[in-house]
Amino acid sequence: MIELIGNTPIIKLKQNSKHNLYAKCEWINPTGSIKDRVAKYIIKDYIKNNILKKSQPIVEASSGNMGTSLAAIGKQLNHPVHITCPEKTGQMKRSMIERFGANLTICKNTVDALDPEFYVNKAKKIANKIDGIVINQYDNPLNTECHYNTTGKEIVDHFVNIGLDIDYFITVGGSGGTVTGCAKRIKETFPNAKVIMPDPHGSVYYDLFYNHKVINENIYGYKVEGPGNNVFCESMDLSYIDEIIQFSDSDAINACKSLAIEQGLYCGHSSGANYFIANQILSRIKDQDDKNIVILLLDSGMKY
Repeated sequence: MIELIGNTPIIKLKQNSKHNLYAKCEWINPTGSIKDRVAKYIIKDYIKNNILKKSQPIVEASSGNMGTSLAAIGKQLNHPVHITCPEKTGQMKRSMIERFGANLTICKNTVDALDPEFYVNKAKKIANKIDGIVINQYDNPLNTECHYNTTGKEIVDHFVNIGLDIDYFITVGGSGGTVTGCAKRIKETFPNAKVIMPDPHGSVYYDLFYNHKVINENIYGYKVEGPGNNVFCESMDLSYIDEIIQFSDSDAINACKSLAIEQGLYCGHSSGANYFIANQILSRIKDQDDKNIVILLLDSGMKY
């Protein structure tokens, strides 16, 4: 199962424009999301460097997808897995985590990072109690490194091989590892590429990017699972981002429906957000010369 992770296809999407819209299909990974890459990468690194001992528990706070990935991969490598999720995590993700044999703790929805019931704090408490290793995707440099060495490299190699430039790269940021790692790799080969990060209303990143500070009244809960965050994560490097565009819950959810109807692709909230913003960019550049836009389709809609 682990050997199936990564090397996902890039397809050209249908749209009524002279521009080209491409999508990298991350829902094809074994548990249905891009997080399989990070889970595999970090666990393998920790085992290789003797950070993770034989049969030592793996612990992680997750909005759902990373938890699912760690549950599946940890089990295959004979490590017990403990996952904490906020209440807003969907029932399908909860079920998958448990079906893969992990222990699941549901924590209350809160944007207060100091609250002991905040799902990240709960994971740390569990790890201390059972002598577990917290993966901490949010602040782990291996998260960004993974996407630089795998996802980003695959994107660059594909466009180099077909002889096309990348003009726009669009993907949400949650922990920040995906957008940062991919953006860094893409800009090394295509320095003129514009990296655009969709960010949900209620997330911290928009204000940090444009106002260089956290505005507390702009941080609040939202329904979409995965993108954005209520605190800044060390896996995120905003210097690789050219623009952040906000979206609402309904923008992302409705775009998931459009993606299914227009492209025959049934994907999750983050993918919907990426598709929504891609269509905004297509409208913005309609009178420009031909451009190539790349989005990530991050997980399957069957997980929602």
